[in-house]
Amino acid sequence: MRTNYPAAIEPWKRHLKWTVTRDSEDQGMISARPLISRRLQLVEAVTSLENLLDEATSRANTARASAGWSAPIRLRHHQAGRCYYTPGQHGHERTLSLHVSVPLRDGELFGGAYITPGGARSAIYVVPVIDAEPVRWEVQIAGCTLTGAIVDDLFLATFGEDAGAARRLAPFYGFDLFASPWS
Repeated sequence: MRTNYPAAIEPWKRHLKWTVTRDSEDQGMISARPLISRRLQLVEAVTSLENLLDEATSRANTARASAGWSAPIRLRHHQAGRCYYTPGQHGHERTLSLHVSVPLRDGELFGGAYITPGGARSAIYVVPVIDAEPVRWEVQIAGCTLTGAIVDDLFLATFGEDAGAARRLAPFYGFDLFASPWS
């Protein structure tokens, strides 16, 4: 879990400001201010999504420890996302992957994220709502906010084999919806 949010953002602010200022001078853009603001909003959005999953990991590990399960859920970082994992039965890993792609194109948001439990054939597709206060993520197929309760169900279904959690998540899975809102 991130506890020092402003300190984590400062290097990004400096990098983005330099990049946008340089790009705007090179390409003759009128104003780089709105672009800097949008990029910072995207950084805030990605941070909030990662925090949702990190907080769920903490809650799941506390529950696992109190139930006597020895292996905690761990985190592995990838280039475009994260993988939460723990050893499963017969030496197979149980995983929950988060993949994020939220670039800006011409100052407008393009992309989103998807969350995939290991072995699943579909994913939960989410898009950031960066103009909301606070920034939030929306489950694309259901049109609802991605909440801690939904993320907890993802962890219960993936790492706890909770059939009730899996049933509650069924309306949120979709096939090939990630590209459709931006086409």
